[in-house]
Amino acid sequence: MSDRLARRAAVITAALLLSACAGSRYQPQTLSGTVATTTPRSQPVIHVRLLDEPSLGRPAALLGEQIINRPRSQPAPFALQYDGTAIMPGKQYDLDIEIFASGELAERATETLTAGPTGLPAQQEIHTQPVGK
Repeated sequence: MSDRLARRAAVITAALLLSACAGSRYQPQTLSGTVATTTPRSQPVIHVRLLDEPSLGRPAALLGEQIINRPRSQPAPFALQYDGTAIMPGKQYDLDIEIFASGELAERATETLTAGPTGLPAQQEIHTQPVGK
């Protein structure tokens, strides 16, 4: 009888754990847009990152990332995938863009996005600026 009770308790425990996990399911979202550089570059690499802003000594968390090697058009389109459950209404997030040319950082931009009730804005147009030498 105790074996049967132990199996029943294990099944109930597993069901409770699974139901707790179901509440925070991954919800794929896309942040799309274009990146315009100030200077046309030969074979650039564009690094697009969505970051949760740092707070109280905690570094920024990476929420999404895309690397675009040698984009075919200018401005270069991007489509960044991230988990919608990580976005909190009213909170700010950074969209960080870096342009590398010949292996060196050449341009960059950071846009601060504020999440609304339905999440982040779906479309962004970013203009980078040259990095000082």
